[in-house]
Parts: sequence; C-alpha cells; structure tokens
Amino acid sequence: MEDSGEQLALSAESLAALQSFYAEKHQKQAEFDRFAKLAQFNSQKTQDDQEPLNPIEIITEDWQLSQFWYDDKTTDFYVDLTRPHLQANSLILFISSPTAFLGFKKTFPNYQNVALMEIDDRFSVYKDQFIKYDYLKPLNFPNAQNLKGKASFILMDPPFLNEDCLTKFAITTRFLSNPNTQTLLSTGIVMTSLAKKFGLHETNFEPTHRSRLSNKFKAFTNFQNDKLKWI
Repeated sequence: MEDSGEQLALSAESLAALQSFYAEKHQKQAEFDRFAKLAQFNSQKTQDDQEPLNPIEIITEDWQLSQFWYDDKTTDFYVDLTRPHLQANSLILFISSPTAFLGFKKTFPNYQNVALMEIDDRFSVYKDQFIKYDYLKPLNFPNAQNLKGKASFILMDPPFLNEDCLTKFAITTRFLSNPNTQTLLSTGIVMTSLAKKFGLHETNFEPTHRSRLSNKFKAFTNFQNDKLKWI
C-alpha cells in the first residue's frame, strides 16, 4: 500500500507540473495574441488617432535569448537619435534591439523605411519590417544584398557580452553601412576595448533597463551630437 501511495503522490505531482506547463503556455499565447493585435492596431493608426500604446508593455523578455528591455528613458533617448534621418526617408535598422524598435514605432507609426533584425519570431507580426537575423550567420539574412550599404542609422545591441558575438555583429553592421552611416552600439562596458577596435567611441550615455542588471552598460558610437558626447 505504501508503494501505491507513493505512485499516487508522484502522479499528483506530475499532474500539477503538467497543469502548470499548460497554464504558462496559455498565458504566453494570450500575451502574444494581445501583442500581435496591438502591433497591427498601431500600424494602422493615423496622425489624428490617440497616442499609440507600446507593445513592449505587454510582451515579456525571453531570458533564454538574453533579452532585457530598455527602460523608457533609454528608449526615448535612442529613438530621438533617429530624427535627423527621417526627412530623407533613410533606412533605419535596429539589430537585436526590439525595445528601441517598438519605441520608434510608437513615436513614428507612419514611418515605413525601418526594420528590426531579430531572431525572436514573436516580432514577425511586423511583417516587412521584421528581418529574421541570427548573429551566428552574420551575412545570411533575408534581402541581404538589397540592404548592403543602405543603412543611414544602425542601433545594435548584441545579446551576449563576449568577443565572438560582438565581432559577428560588427560584420553585419559593416555590410549594411556606407561612409555616412551613423552606428550606435549599446552593450556592457566590459566590451569597451573591442568596441573601440571596431571604430566606435565610448559616450557619456549609460543605457538602463527595466530589469535591474548588475552589469554597467554604455553607448558607443561613430558620431556625436549636442546630447551624445564622446568621452
């Protein structure tokens, strides 16, 4: 009888684990459905509509992909840097930086020449403005040849703080750039020496995140302006 009781206890534990799994799966699906609906709603808004909501408020970080969303201060600062590129309808690319991309879409819902290069398929709801990107294959992404040298502004945020990851991001960025491209790298300060090796300068801006991360982050660029200064 004791063995039977143990089997029943194990079965109950297994059932609870299964229920928890399906509950989490249902929650994630509901979250994604709401995210997709909001993304479509915002893309159809006009200048006369109310201020768009930000889908980043309802979609959670995937820590397995090393995702950490920027806070509003950082998002707004990065989005503001794109303004000089809008009048010429220049190509703006966000590489592994969905928070900034969604902030841009919230601020400039009618701007079309912008794309998010990202491995997370949840953002494919943005259709033509989503480019599936895996940094392990830095030059293998959709429409690569047509995008070569076309970017006017690039913001990249490599998911991992190591040399291999940043090097592959640099390969992608150089492929997409031309002599006038403005590039911003948002990464941990531990990557400073490698960032400088790739021609980027440490700036006075320290990006911060919704999650309280222990690592210190910095913005590195090949340009500066009134608010963003090299140090």
